[in-house]
Amino acid sequence: MISLPECPISGYTIRPATEADLNIIVELDRSHMKAEVEKLYPGGWDEKNARTIVADNLQRSCVLMFQGHVVGAFYWWIEEPSTAVMHSIQVVPGHRNKGLGRWLMSCFEAGAKAEGLKRFGLAVFRGNRAIELYKRLGYKVTGTDGPNAIEMQKIIAIKS
Repeated sequence: MISLPECPISGYTIRPATEADLNIIVELDRSHMKAEVEKLYPGGWDEKNARTIVADNLQRSCVLMFQGHVVGAFYWWIEEPSTAVMHSIQVVPGHRNKGLGRWLMSCFEAGAKAEGLKRFGLAVFRGNRAIELYKRLGYKVTGTDGPNAIEMQKIIAIKS
């Protein structure tokens, strides 16, 4: 098991996701992404595909806990050449704007570094306020992911 950064906000913890968390992670994605996907791509939300993506990446998924409840999650995968790609990072509305997104991104990066990866990527819808967070964390715009999203990357040096 990798060592994840400790949460700077009291009361929050993170743990690796289990199969028992599959439904809640899919629900988090649905509740935070479906409306945006449907607005940009009518009929584009595919529930079965969303579930498959989460299930296929459960080994690289974590859940954010507060008082015994899941209040956020993220999952990622590896794309060649050796890039860790954040697919989804969600925090429920009542827990946002506390620095949890920054912390979850540091947990994602720690997990990717533990697998020897030094390039991190993500795609985000244009206009999403998280873009500013990603920029503050060192991510640079590297292209587009269709007409409605941008791709961002961060490359770090691995210390020997």
